[in-house]
Amino acid sequence: MTVNLPFAIWMLRSFINEIPIEMDEAALMDGCSEIGIFFGIILPLIIPGFAAASIFVFRIAWKEMITLGENPNVWIDIASLPALFGDHEYPYPEAQRYLKMVYETLGSTRLLWGSDIPGILSQVTYRQCLDLVKRNCSFLSPEEKKNILGENAKKLFKL
Repeated sequence: MTVNLPFAIWMLRSFINEIPIEMDEAALMDGCSEIGIFFGIILPLIIPGFAAASIFVFRIAWKEMITLGENPNVWIDIASLPALFGDHEYPYPEAQRYLKMVYETLGSTRLLWGSDIPGILSQVTYRQCLDLVKRNCSFLSPEEKKNILGENAKKLFKL
């Protein structure tokens, strides 16, 4: 995690440095405020940099979370994976790939699904979130799907 912030700053710095100073100067001459320059010119030009940095930071953080998950007292919530890859089409192949990555490392016994609903419903439907595990992860057995979709939570919360 200590690598994420410096890496993101380094990536974004290169995007910002590519913006010609003449754009700022022209906007100032046209009467644009400094805040207007930032939000109207600079920010739209560095959005691809934010996207690229976010992808790399997420991948590093995901691997660290999997490592943390090797602790027997840590459970991993996977319900929000489709929302994290909302720019991809259903059935979210990237979310499936990340779920498979954590599954191959930790198994299915400490994976939980469902605690991010309704928070992510503005990005994906309930059915799509459920189907990620139920229908689209062929690497999971029916028993493992059942565990992820509720049985693991019952064990964790002693229900």
